[in-house]
Amino acid sequence: MSLEPDHERALREAEVDNADAAAEEMSLQGFTHRRCSRCNGELNVNDRGSGYTVSCETEKCLRLTFRGI
Repeated sequence: MSLEPDHERALREAEVDNADAAAEEMSLQGFTHRRCSRCNGELNVNDRGSGYTVSCETEKCLRLTFRGI
């Protein structure tokens, strides 16, 4: 099944939004209940100084790095 380009872009944006929300939850509460939008695995947030990395517990599933200054 081939996805339309606009649909693919919307999926990527939703993944980024979910990862960003997980990082915000982690920053405010010290934990997150957000799940991976690809496999429903647990999301891990690692603070990297002025940036952070959000990754899925499932190997090679999802890994996003947000860079700071």
